[in-house]
Amino acid sequence: GDFDNDGYAELIYGTSGGQLFIYDGETRDFEVKTSALSSKAGHYGGIAIGNVDNEGAMEMVVGSAAYMWLFTSEGQTVNPDLAIEGAEITYSPESPDEDEDIVINITVHNYGGTDATEWRVKLYDGDPSAGGSKITEYNSEEEEVILSGGAFTFQRTWYGIQTSPGYHEIYALAEDAQQPRQETRLSNNKGFTTIDIEAIPNDRPISVASAEKNVVWVDEVVRIDAGDSYDNETTNNQSDRDDGSADLDYRYYFDGDWTSWVSDYTWDGSFSSPGMKEVKVVARDERKKESEEFIIPIEVRANTQPVAILTSNISQVMLGSFLTFDISQSNDPDERAELEYRFSFGDAVYSDWVAEGQTVKLYQNAFFNGANGGELQTDSGEEALRDNFGIIRIFTLMDGKLLEIKDSVVTDRGYNYSLPETTDEIIYNAELMVREISETGNPEENILASSWSEALPIKVFRATNIPPVAKAQAGILIESVIIFNDLVDYAKTGDLVTYTADDSYDPDGDDTLLEYEWRLIDSRGGSINLMGDKYAKTFERTYNEPGTYTAILTVTDERGGYSTWQVDVIVSDSGGGSLPQDGEDDTYSTTTLIGGAAVGIAGLVGGAMALNRMRGGDDLDDMVEDFSPDSMELQCPTCGGLITITVGERPIQVGCPICNAQFVLRE
Repeated sequence: GDFDNDGYAELIYGTSGGQLFIYDGETRDFEVKTSALSSKAGHYGGIAIGNVDNEGAMEMVVGSAAYMWLFTSEGQTVNPDLAIEGAEITYSPESPDEDEDIVINITVHNYGGTDATEWRVKLYDGDPSAGGSKITEYNSEEEEVILSGGAFTFQRTWYGIQTSPGYHEIYALAEDAQQPRQETRLSNNKGFTTIDIEAIPNDRPISVASAEKNVVWVDEVVRIDAGDSYDNETTNNQSDRDDGSADLDYRYYFDGDWTSWVSDYTWDGSFSSPGMKEVKVVARDERKKESEEFIIPIEVRANTQPVAILTSNISQVMLGSFLTFDISQSNDPDERAELEYRFSFGDAVYSDWVAEGQTVKLYQNAFFNGANGGELQTDSGEEALRDNFGIIRIFTLMDGKLLEIKDSVVTDRGYNYSLPETTDEIIYNAELMVREISETGNPEENILASSWSEALPIKVFRATNIPPVAKAQAGILIESVIIFNDLVDYAKTGDLVTYTADDSYDPDGDDTLLEYEWRLIDSRGGSINLMGDKYAKTFERTYNEPGTYTAILTVTDERGGYSTWQVDVIVSDSGGGSLPQDGEDDTYSTTTLIGGAAVGIAGLVGGAMALNRMRGGDDLDDMVEDFSPDSMELQCPTCGGLITITVGERPIQVGCPICNAQFVLRE
């Protein structure tokens, strides 16, 4: 039954020890208990609740093994007994509207026989036992002790921002805050009053929003702007953005979730999957009235990898020539972003990332690290590509072509390969990588890079070698001037002869890489030891014996091509005798051979004269005519072959029919 007349039945039971316990039947909260009454109280005769005297509060009759007990809910207990009288709860203003703060006055009584030293009162909008919303609470200070039979009055404010128009029951609930709790009678701890809060006419705000773009990529951030939303009262029918700050509150719906209420009319969000999506915006005014949803359709696309395609104007290039690489067929299928490119030329040379119109350096031994194609790791052993003068080469990407910049001018030259010295042909595989350019400049942003393109084979070859041109010359200093020629026929013994290959050249190569080799042959065909001059470009020689000296020059280029040239120096006796030359063989000189031939002729003539006398002849001229030989045979000083001379005039130039050596017979 409802023993304490609070509108809710109580749960009452007795123990075998004679104690009686009472609990609130609604909340199951403990209310009060008795000391031991008598054995098995409530077991015999039961427990009955009724108004025995037909006056005031209800009474309760409890039977036991020996006694019958009569209890009433009125009267003073020996413990603190906090009580709230609803009629004593007042407030101001008397007729509040929804914007006004309401000041509530509460008086808490202590009807018990003991002082209430620690206590609190909680205020609720609605019955707390029925789920009322807590407004605030008051906790007693140390000096705010409520004496037995005394009371304490305090104020609490219910702020207009918390209120809503309409009918409200404001409950005050007193609680004993001592530990452990001393109060035993709880039925009078709660009271309430009613408040009617007047509604102020209020229109719903109007939400107006837009997206900075209506087509975005998965995980791409898009900004929503609701600054044009307005409210008749809160913004005076002006756009919320007009005063530079948000006066309305907003909620945004992105990718299946609502945000909390925020005081910001712009919001950034993204979507985790592709498809047609909706962004929703709701505005709320200062009285918490919400607008209708404003819906913005957004198309979300899935990002795909860009495609790298590398071409060139030629697929075969001669060493030293240039070819042009072209990236214009590379593309981004979804056209999400601008692209940048990185080259691998196949010869351990790489470019850094470069976009159309930008400049870029090329590097040997470059190292890239990181996601999305990586970034060039500087100071990691890379070497910038330089020209023959040691100047760093700069390239640009113009109209999809990689071109070199020279003296700040874009040339029509692209890239050129090199070849190892001993190699005539190599196929290099060039490749290209493409990636999207981050709009924020952050390479860690959600951008994609392609894989390396299909390899583009480039054949690099050396041109057919053109042999070098050998040009051997000799000369003698005459009046401080040396006149060089490949035939010197005015040298005398003792003259300093200078040999040179200065006019030799390589028509398709580097003249500084030419190699020279000399062979010097004397008049008897013997080789003269050149010592350290054999591989010199220029050297000098002095001859102390008359004769024809032939120098044969062989010039070889770096690819093994060669040619030869011969220079002849004819040395005549200066009249000071002759000495053997260094390195000459012990053979007879041309003069000796010719002299021997002359002695032989004289012998023949003398014999003929004697024979003529024996026959009785007198005419010497006739004898000479009769016995002059028709021909003379000499040995070639160069190759040793026999040369027949049939002409009697002197001097005469003689040519060897075997080795083509030339010399002059003067006697």
